[in-house]
Amino acid sequence: MNDNRHTPGRIYRRCGCRGQNGKQLGAHCPQLATNQDHGSWALAIDAPRTPDGRRRTIRRSGFTTHGEAESALTRVRENLAAGLHPNPTETLAAYLLDWLQAIAPRLQPTTLTRYRAYTLNDLIPALAPIPLDTLTRTHITAFAVAQQASGRGPVTLHRCLRTLSSALTHAVRTGRLPHNPALPAILPASTATPVDPWSATETAAFLTHARHTAPYLYDLCTVLISTGLRRGEALGLSFEDIDFNTRRLYVRRSLTTVDNNHLVLGAPKTTASTSWIPLTTRSLAALRRRKRATRRTTGLVFAQPDGTPPRPQQVLNDFRETARTAGLRPIALKDQRHGTATILIAAGIPLILVSKLLRHTQLATTADLYTHLTSPAAANAVRILDTTLTRATRTLRWHRLLARLRPPHDHHPSTYSAPTSQNSRIDMRTALTVRPSPHPQHKRPSPRKRGDGL
Repeated sequence: MNDNRHTPGRIYRRCGCRGQNGKQLGAHCPQLATNQDHGSWALAIDAPRTPDGRRRTIRRSGFTTHGEAESALTRVRENLAAGLHPNPTETLAAYLLDWLQAIAPRLQPTTLTRYRAYTLNDLIPALAPIPLDTLTRTHITAFAVAQQASGRGPVTLHRCLRTLSSALTHAVRTGRLPHNPALPAILPASTATPVDPWSATETAAFLTHARHTAPYLYDLCTVLISTGLRRGEALGLSFEDIDFNTRRLYVRRSLTTVDNNHLVLGAPKTTASTSWIPLTTRSLAALRRRKRATRRTTGLVFAQPDGTPPRPQQVLNDFRETARTAGLRPIALKDQRHGTATILIAAGIPLILVSKLLRHTQLATTADLYTHLTSPAAANAVRILDTTLTRATRTLRWHRLLARLRPPHDHHPSTYSAPTSQNSRIDMRTALTVRPSPHPQHKRPSPRKRGDGL
C-alpha cells in the first residue's frame, strides 16, 4: 500500500451541538436530518502520511452551502496533487506573523519596519479571519476599495498591497499556495513625481553661500554633487572607505533612521550600490578638510563635533535653512543626486556611464528617471543619423557621376582620389584631374627636340 495515496475526500454536514457528555455531536446530530438550515457543511480529505508514518486528515467546516464546501475540497485536492501542504485552519493573520519572522534576518531595518507597520496596522485588522487557502483576489480588491473610500493615499495603499503581494509570493515559493492572488497588481504603481533639481548655476550659488556660512554643509554637498552618493551613504561614509592616494571612495554602508528615532548603520540600498566612485578634485579637497576639522583618521566623515553619527533630519533642516538664506528655491537634500545626473546628461555624458556612477541596478532605471533629459539627446542622435545618411547618399552620387565621366577606353582603376571621410566634400576640379599612369607601357613618348637624330 502506498502511504502517499489519499482518498478523493468527502463533504458532509455537521453542527456544534453537544450531547449529555459535553462532546460535540458533529455529523451525528439528529436535527441535521430534519432541519436543512441546521449546522454547516464540512470537508475531510486524507493527506500524505507524515515522515514517521502517521496518518493525517485535513478537515474544514463552516461552509454555508454544499457548493462552497465542494470548491474548497477541489482546491485542497489540487494543492495535494501539486505537492503543496495546505493548512485549512491557518488564517491570513497567523501566516503574516510567521512571514514577518521568517524574512526579518534578510531585510533592511527600514524595509522590515515598513512591512511590519502595514501588516499590523492595515492588513491584519481588515483580513485577519480569512483562511489563507481561501483568500481570493475578490477579498484583496474589496480591501483596496475600502481603503480608497476612507481617503487612503494612492502611494501608501500601493505600498500596502505590495507588502501583501510579497507575503503571498513567499507562500508560493515555499509551497504553501499554488499561486499569488495579489498578482497582477490590484492598483497600478503611482506615477513618479517629476524631478526638478537645481541647475548648475543654482548649485554653484548654494555652494558659494554655504562655503562661508555653513562649512559642514559645503563639504557634504560638494561630496554629494561630485559623487552622486545618496544621503544615507554620505552620512555613513567612514574615513576607512576613502583612498586618498588612488582618489577613490568605497560605498560600504548607509546611515538610516528607523521609527524616526533609532539610527542604524547598515548595508547600502542595493547590491549594485556597493561599489567604488572616483573622486574629483573638489570632492577630494572637501574630504581632506573634514579630516583636518575632525582630527580623526577613523570614524564617520560627517559625524557631529562629539563624534556621534549625524541626525539625517537635522542635516536636512540645516540644508533647507541655508538654501533659504541663499535665496534659492527649496529642494530635498536627496535631489542633489538628481542634480548630478542632470549636469552629466546635459553635458553629453553617455547614459550608461551616468547609470554606472549612480550605481543603478539597471540602465532602465536611469532612463525612466531622466526621460526629460534623454529625449533631447535622442532627437539629436536622430538628426545626426539623418545627416550622416544624407552625406553618404550625396557621396555615392558623386562616385556615380565621376564613373560616367571617365574616358571610355580607360581600363585601369580610376585616377581620381576618393574622399578620406564621409564628412569631407569632393572638390569637382580635384576629382576630375587625371593623374599620370604608373604603368610604363602607357607612358607617352616625349616629343623630339629639333636636331635629334639616330
